[in-house]
Amino acid sequence: MFQFFEQKPAPDFTTPKFLSLRELYTKSPMAFVGSFAIGMIYSALFGLIAVFGAKIGLSIFQISILVFVNTFVGAIFQFPIGKISDKFDRRTILLVLNLIAIGSLIFAFLFGSISFYVLLVFIGIHSAVSLPYYAVVISHMNDF
Repeated sequence: MFQFFEQKPAPDFTTPKFLSLRELYTKSPMAFVGSFAIGMIYSALFGLIAVFGAKIGLSIFQISILVFVNTFVGAIFQFPIGKISDKFDRRTILLVLNLIAIGSLIFAFLFGSISFYVLLVFIGIHSAVSLPYYAVVISHMNDF
């Protein structure tokens, strides 16, 4: 009746070749270092964002909203940034994402004390560009 998906042959399921960390680094040093660094940043971000909220005097409800915005906005922007990275050079996309993330944190530091909502906007911008970062790095690694 209706054909929603294009018929394609099944992929080759031969056993994949094992790569050592040295071989992986040799094939794509930027992706290797980037994936390690973003893993460290994610652990700090998700582990300490509530502590940051408590330190600046937010209520439990505000901290919950801060954590929610951080996670939700990052999840929403996975798809559009992934589509953009499929059309343009991934290294350029990663550079732009880094610059926006750095700028958003600088603005959050400078203007986040104005109001809780201003802080949410800058944390949302940061999440929108930093949480899809790992997917773009891994896609770059898979390209090689």
